[in-house]
Amino acid sequence: SSPTVDALGEVRIITGNSTAEFGNANGGQVVMVTKSGTNQFHGNLFFFGENQNLNANTWAAKLSGAPRAPFNRAMFGGTLGGPILHNKLFFFVDYQGARQHYSTVENRIVVSAAVRDLTGIANPNPAAVYLYAHPELYPLPNTAIANSTINYVSSSAQATQNDQGDAKVDWKATTTDSISGRFSI
Repeated sequence: SSPTVDALGEVRIITGNSTAEFGNANGGQVVMVTKSGTNQFHGNLFFFGENQNLNANTWAAKLSGAPRAPFNRAMFGGTLGGPILHNKLFFFVDYQGARQHYSTVENRIVVSAAVRDLTGIANPNPAAVYLYAHPELYPLPNTAIANSTINYVSSSAQATQNDQGDAKVDWKATTTDSISGRFSI
């Protein structure tokens, strides 16, 4: 995964012929370098929130008379960097979490109860027989919307959770040599 925006110290876009350092790849390449710790502690915290109060109702919900669907999104995290050994060993860590909860109104057309009656039909499709016998899998109509063939309205809820982070250690062995290591989740 890509580092969070607050963890980036440098972003370069290489187009055309790149040097051997970047391998033999056609097209453009994006190079991202994560920040490093320094001799002073630095960091930040952030939070972004969004909810249904800032959104308009969807066309499908308006059609069926449903209210705005619940929606909550939050992105949060932070960074921290500093010295482990002054002028020699440094650390930098970052974390970003995202949570999203929402539901949607779904307008559908399903087969009516009258059409589901398969008596008198020679050799009915076994899949149709099974689905019509199990309304938990293929539901019956539950509404009638004027001037529309839509006869089934429902909602579905979804939730998303994402966590990512990086830990980086830099060791300045000499004035010309340094070693860096990064672990990402």
